[in-house]
Amino acid sequence: MSLKGFTRPFSPGGTASLAGPVPYDAAMTGLMVHFRADPAAVDALIPWPLEPYAARHGECFWVYIDHLMAPADPVTNSWHPDRQRMNEVLLGVACQLNGKPGVYYAYAWTDRDWSLLTEWMFGWCGKIGKLSMTHMQAEHPVWKGPAPGARYAATIERYGRVATAEVILEEQVGPEALPMEELLFGYGMRHIPNVDIRANGRPLAHDLVFEHHENTVIGEIWRGPATLEFAANENEELLPIQPVEVLSGYLQHFGYRATGVEVAHDYLKDGYGPGGGDA
Repeated sequence: MSLKGFTRPFSPGGTASLAGPVPYDAAMTGLMVHFRADPAAVDALIPWPLEPYAARHGECFWVYIDHLMAPADPVTNSWHPDRQRMNEVLLGVACQLNGKPGVYYAYAWTDRDWSLLTEWMFGWCGKIGKLSMTHMQAEHPVWKGPAPGARYAATIERYGRVATAEVILEEQVGPEALPMEELLFGYGMRHIPNVDIRANGRPLAHDLVFEHHENTVIGEIWRGPATLEFAANENEELLPIQPVEVLSGYLQHFGYRATGVEVAHDYLKDGYGPGGGDA
């Protein structure tokens, strides 16, 4: 009997795979902090052939996402809730490729193992952590949902505190108020080392990818003042891009179908080898 599955582990019935097959249907609540950091430190996160985007030089986007996501297959309706919901944080920097602006997501964190694998497949370099965001319930006297003055806080912890953010809602706005249209459609990097002793340092895969979406639905968007602080952490490198100015905060609701990625640049075609081909 042949083994089946979309990702390892494969199994005779094909139900043991850690992550299910694309496409994925997703809907989410996102808490975003738009900030400026040291332009030189931000530029250092942008891999070639991406370049800094002059109109938003030094600008970054920290996005906490409370995420419903599962393969677009009716069988997932019966899955355990923890296979349908996860939290993740993406940290993106404004960039451009061939003159077209975009966002490169340099760092990511999540709280599910299947989400971690999915992030790596899609080019987000995820890490497992403890992620928390203010939960609202309409019947609560204080935390009853989006409204002027509502306070949303979010944290990441991994070997200690990684980041703390806060957004205080001020006004409801339209999609045109978001700082970049490309926030939902970003660049990531996939890299799979090859530990075969004969590989001579050449990875199995190393490319720059662009995520593809369809059926995008934009829900309510709220804007207000925000704060964001990165902590010193032995397994992170965020202090160089500590915010020097927080431009605004947003609470967003949206949904889409993630159909896959498109390779924007294949580093292996550049003759990747020991001492060369770095991104």
